[in-house]
Amino acid sequence: MASFSNKRSLIYGLFFLILFSPGLSFSEDGFKRITLPVFSDFFSLNKASWSTYLGYDQSKKEFFHLKIVVKPQRKGQNVTIFAEKEKKYLPKRTWAITYEIKNGLPRVVKGVIFRFGKEVPVILPEGLLKDGDKPIEFRKEDGFRLLKRVNGKYRDKKLDLSWFIKKGKGRRKNKAVLSNEVKPLGIVIFEGDDISLYLENWGESFKSPIEGRPTG
Repeated sequence: MASFSNKRSLIYGLFFLILFSPGLSFSEDGFKRITLPVFSDFFSLNKASWSTYLGYDQSKKEFFHLKIVVKPQRKGQNVTIFAEKEKKYLPKRTWAITYEIKNGLPRVVKGVIFRFGKEVPVILPEGLLKDGDKPIEFRKEDGFRLLKRVNGKYRDKKLDLSWFIKKGKGRRKNKAVLSNEVKPLGIVIFEGDDISLYLENWGESFKSPIEGRPTG
């Protein structure tokens, strides 16, 4: 007779199969992928850091909370990025994704740990995530030009802010307010076509968002 832990692993296996199968999703909110903008001069993977955002999904017309945590690994060759996404009435979902860094960006997924609510963290089987199914994807934002640099305040913390704007035919203008002090993304405000981010807090020291020994 299968043990309780084996049954639980089987249940999680089915859960991830459903979550990542083409055309299927565990829920309307399926945290299948979030694409985050990258501004090269402000993006940093060199040291541990974190930032939290109020996000807005343009397609779903809904708000969510997002926390991004960066932890460098193996002398800068790899990086583990923790992402917590929380939406009203739904349990928090937390990912720990270890990437290999290529051309200054997290590109190749080396391992993923997932935690749903307060359940035991689970290691996703190797090869389950294809390139197009990365939970967190980073996209360089080109075509922005520096408008001005001003000292400002944000949540009672003084920041050296840079204001950018993107022009594009047939598209509304994307706006980004950036700061070198806000790691890892450098984003204070970003308003894009698919996602908007509004900085809540940031810092360097942190406790791992995923606790407990993962199964799988």
